[in-house]
Amino acid sequence: MTYMEAITLFTSCLRIAWFRDHFVSSISVIFIWGLILSHSLMEYTVMCLLINYIGNKKHLSLWKAAIVVNLQPMLWD
Repeated sequence: MTYMEAITLFTSCLRIAWFRDHFVSSISVIFIWGLILSHSLMEYTVMCLLINYIGNKKHLSLWKAAIVVNLQPMLWD
């Protein structure tokens, strides 16, 4: 083994060790990220639908619909 091959092998081992130390890769982590993503997508969809419903059906202006949507989390908590 030459000196350059040894250096290359050592640096690749360091990169793999760094990746294992800083990133967790398991099925449960992927599942939790999926739940977080689906929850945020559903929340965004509901907010968009609420703004459109208030703006179109109630004939309110967009800024009034935005006020109602921004007050909504305070009412639910």
